[in-house]
Amino acid sequence: MAFNSYEYVKTSNASAIFRQTKEEDEKICMKLVSSLLLLVVLHSNVAYASFCGQSSIPFSFEAQPNGQPILGCARPTCFGWTADGEPISRNSQFYRVLKVADGFQRKITEKPRKMNRQDRQLYKEQVAVRARITFLIPFAILVIPSSMNQHFGVKEKLLKNYADELQECDSTYESESCLRTDQWVGGIGPMYNATILPLALQCCTYGFLKESSTDRGVAIVNPGQIVVGGEVLKNGRQYAFDYIADILKMRNEDDRFLICICYKL
Repeated sequence: MAFNSYEYVKTSNASAIFRQTKEEDEKICMKLVSSLLLLVVLHSNVAYASFCGQSSIPFSFEAQPNGQPILGCARPTCFGWTADGEPISRNSQFYRVLKVADGFQRKITEKPRKMNRQDRQLYKEQVAVRARITFLIPFAILVIPSSMNQHFGVKEKLLKNYADELQECDSTYESESCLRTDQWVGGIGPMYNATILPLALQCCTYGFLKESSTDRGVAIVNPGQIVVGGEVLKNGRQYAFDYIADILKMRNEDDRFLICICYKL
């Protein structure tokens, strides 16, 4: 006998009532698919997950009406450039979930100037060893690197303080949050039902953030909302960058799904 409905009820004195609605069935199926996809992400060298790239920083987060996350990545003028004022890399990657990309790379609107000969001797490009998900970044992410004083007007004596620092990211998307003060969100693993499964994050760690970063507060993002950070300007010059330090998934008193975004400067 064939059944056109997902709902079937069987009653008798010897058997209990069995009921499985279409909605419940879809939830179970979606959870299994999401779990399988997450398992693939954790064991596939992060080939199918969002990644801001070797020279970009997370600056925005959007929760679609169905709860699916979208991570926005940006390359500020103080990070991710060669001495000639060109992007070091363009290798950010994103995964399409339900036909929608789970992230994006912001279009470049401003580029730093080329460095003079003296600055070039002190400047070292930020590069990454992709296999280890390890990054080389300038002396300060949030404070403009002194080697770019020609563009930002930083005092010449600060050039002596410039040095490359090492930033390391998780090799897989295995964290539910990036709680440490020296971390930020480097990427988000794809999931087909964000309301059921926990977030799978790639956390990046940079020791200098413990002393150089400042809390900017917490933003509550409901499905259908977006929060945006980015460049912080003073007198027309960029001196800092608001980035996404952590993403936490929770539910409110009405059991409605929402996301908590932690901002830092």
